[in-house]
Amino acid sequence: MEQLWPILGHLLGGAFVTAQLLAAAAVGILALGLAASLCKVSRLLPLRLLASLYIDLARSVPLLVVLFLLYYSLPDFGITLPVFWTGVLGLTIYYGAYQAEIVRAGIQAIDRGQVEAGLALGMRPVTVMLRITLRQALRVALPPTTGLLIGALKGSAQVAVIALPELLRTGNNLAVATGDFFLIYGLVALFYLAMAIPLSRAARALEARVSRP
Repeated sequence: MEQLWPILGHLLGGAFVTAQLLAAAAVGILALGLAASLCKVSRLLPLRLLASLYIDLARSVPLLVVLFLLYYSLPDFGITLPVFWTGVLGLTIYYGAYQAEIVRAGIQAIDRGQVEAGLALGMRPVTVMLRITLRQALRVALPPTTGLLIGALKGSAQVAVIALPELLRTGNNLAVATGDFFLIYGLVALFYLAMAIPLSRAARALEARVSRP
């Protein structure tokens, strides 16, 4: 039991890094996903092509490859990021593409008649998008977005490969040092569970709130 408390302390520190990583990446994922989805449904062909290219490439490449490209290749171009922000950028690029498709599907699910009604009332297309289409589309996109962010939480474990001391890498180091792989990885799993459940419940509460008339 005496040895357990130091282990829990180290894992708690790793979990805190993972939580920070997810929080920063979530902001990037939501922002990039929204921007890419708006470009995908834009009337401007160059924006549509650019968004389609990004989404197709990001969804076709494993997250590990994205992380390796950023971590090992950016310095060749004179760009050196702290390992934390390299992880955030990798998660944002990878999951932002999936978020873009979620929001795009939400936008296209809105009845076209509402858009035409807004335009007939003299509203500008941008105003129609913001006040009518996007507001409803985000409600539609909320449940799958929740699932995506939980997936990003689990996917953040792959950032361990670039030496960020998040939860999984901390657990790996402890498991190698102590030789007690079952205990350490079991505790790592419990820490991930402890973060995923509150996130899921908070998302359900938000879904219930925004679904009220």
